[in-house]
Amino acid sequence: MFEKELENIDYVRSHHFLLIQAIELAGGVIVVSLLLWFFIIRDPFIRWVYGSSGFSPEEVSMEMKRVDLKKNTSLQSSVIRGLNIDIRMTFKQKINVNAAVLNIQKYGFWGTYARGSRGNALYDKIAPYDVALAFGNAGKEQNFNALAFKSDYRYFEARVNGRWEGLFNGDEFGNYMIIPSGKNIEAGLSLLKVGDIAEFEGYITELENDSSIKEASNMKATNQGKVEIKNGGTVIRKEAEIIYLTKLSFNGRVFQ
Repeated sequence: MFEKELENIDYVRSHHFLLIQAIELAGGVIVVSLLLWFFIIRDPFIRWVYGSSGFSPEEVSMEMKRVDLKKNTSLQSSVIRGLNIDIRMTFKQKINVNAAVLNIQKYGFWGTYARGSRGNALYDKIAPYDVALAFGNAGKEQNFNALAFKSDYRYFEARVNGRWEGLFNGDEFGNYMIIPSGKNIEAGLSLLKVGDIAEFEGYITELENDSSIKEASNMKATNQGKVEIKNGGTVIRKEAEIIYLTKLSFNGRVFQ
């Protein structure tokens, strides 16, 4: 019996290199698979599974088209920090614009957790993307290249540090907190990059916590995001807007 156990121990010792090789091989396969997914497979997979072929803009719009309306949506429930929160959205304007993307940020679980009370859990859950856009003269390539950008949590700054051509209009810049209308829109947003020219269609929206739970971090924020546009001594300050996005089109694909 004792000799049998010794034989088993010797076998394990003499073949432990096989276990090490198996672990190394498995690790290598995982690493290669992740690299293939993120750098080769992911983008075309999302484009073809979640998007459809269609028109995408090559030039920016002169302005953002806005149609005034007031439409209350039905209550939508979402679990935020373990609490069931009822959200009411009010559509204030229908919008459409072809714009250049200046900046894009995604707010996920880890960012919400790490920020603690500094962030707003309601916005992080419901509007997980910030997208800064320029259209009109500000969105033209020569002026796009004359800008420097700075961003932080729900904050965006654009500063002119090069030669600006034509009129300078701060209304041609904006930072938008995006509520995806569905998984196709969210998939499209995950592919969006700085410098892309894209069509955005949806609704300027007001968010409100309409539940009986009024935890401070889940209530409607009085400051939903700041935007600063700087050109020499001129500083233009305004708030971000929330867009319930129903259509996103860029690089030959339409997400809706």
